[in-house]
Amino acid sequence: MTANDLPPPPDAAASGPDRPPPADAELKEFMRDFEADMAGLERRAERLRPLIDATCVRASSEDGAVTVTVTVTGALVGVALGESFRLLGERELAALIIDTYDRAVAEAARRRDG
Repeated sequence: MTANDLPPPPDAAASGPDRPPPADAELKEFMRDFEADMAGLERRAERLRPLIDATCVRASSEDGAVTVTVTVTGALVGVALGESFRLLGERELAALIIDTYDRAVAEAARRRDG
């Protein structure tokens, strides 16, 4: 059996050159709903930003290659890499991550302990 032997999909007759197939319409509706959901989550996250900022510490390397986020207890919750990380070798990058993490933990201890 070849593709030519298969009957057209059921939606093929309902679509035409001026009308997208139902699958496209469903995808567009899905994307609209998804984007609305993401916008709602972003608004909710922004309301939580002060709480997150109060309980986390961020430290960045001087060149912006590495940003580390830790909780006030020093637990690692995020590592972000800037574009300049690509200029570093593996060992340099690893050392920079560890150094930046250590600075974030030290700042978290200062904030926690007053």
